[in-house]
Amino acid sequence: MLNGNFTLLNDIKISFTDSGAPPNADDYPTLIILHGGGFGAASFQPIQSLAPEANLRIVALTRRGYTGSTPYTDSEMQGFQEGTREALEGLAVVLVAFMKAFVEKEKIPSSGGIAIMGWSIGNLTTMSLFSNPDGLDPDTKSFLEVHLKHIILYDPPYQALGLDLHPSFHTSRVYSPWTDTSMPTLDDKISKFFYWASSSFEHNPIATLSTTSPDGYDFRQRANPGKCLVDSWSEEDKKKYWEASGVPSDVITFGPEFAALLRQCTSKALFSDSRFLPNLRFTYLYTTRGPWMTVYAYLEVKRLYEEYLRGENASLDMEFVGIEDVGHCAHQESSQRFVEVLRKALARQV
Repeated sequence: MLNGNFTLLNDIKISFTDSGAPPNADDYPTLIILHGGGFGAASFQPIQSLAPEANLRIVALTRRGYTGSTPYTDSEMQGFQEGTREALEGLAVVLVAFMKAFVEKEKIPSSGGIAIMGWSIGNLTTMSLFSNPDGLDPDTKSFLEVHLKHIILYDPPYQALGLDLHPSFHTSRVYSPWTDTSMPTLDDKISKFFYWASSSFEHNPIATLSTTSPDGYDFRQRANPGKCLVDSWSEEDKKKYWEASGVPSDVITFGPEFAALLRQCTSKALFSDSRFLPNLRFTYLYTTRGPWMTVYAYLEVKRLYEEYLRGENASLDMEFVGIEDVGHCAHQESSQRFVEVLRKALARQV
């Protein structure tokens, strides 16, 4: 495993781990991963160790707000809270700068190309790429056209895509650690989130669930003992994989103003007849036992995508891939199976 960092733009440092190029290969895809809230880049080390044998190169980027990369400034945090377009575009600028630096330094083959995979709230950064496509300079657009082949949306909650939540879900039976009134402080809520996000929930079969009714979803605060990944962690694992101090920089983006911007990005990326990267492929990975927010997001995106396909000029080819019987942390719960899912998905881009 390789550890590295780049200093980009205005002295913004981004750290990352890299599985390295597969041996004796010159056409491998390079997957850049944007980790979720609290669960950092190190949580992807199990799949990074399996990457070479699958002819993959996996790079786990540490997002800003987490140890190893530059924190957000106060003005940037204010921009997230107020939902400014500049704040969202700033995420895209740094992500593109990282891609350019990595391709240049590592001489990434354009035949294999780059894929971006956001996990959970990390998908928000992925969506930022579509915040202002018309404002891209010609060199950046050309770079993306040549190198960016594939985007994988891995188990996003509805907030990461700016999706509307149906009014029927605004009831006390629908649990969220972020609105848990028994937890008075943000630190308390984050401690609840730690167990909730890593639980293996028991929803009714997904085919029977709807985004217009909460019936059939598992709204427990956490799964039973033995059905929650972090219950199996040692203290050393917790220190390695979990960083509560980074979560506030993610939760601050949950406001309605930022959601409206993200909704526009999602529409441009997935449901627009005019796409700025027409050859870009999309794969949506969902888990069947993740928290209800991620199951809801999958069902809503699938509904909107099917509606989009009924249009006359629909051109986006998006594949939906379910990872059965695992929770939100599928890459740790079932690493070998997860890498095989990635290998098959990325084979579509070649």
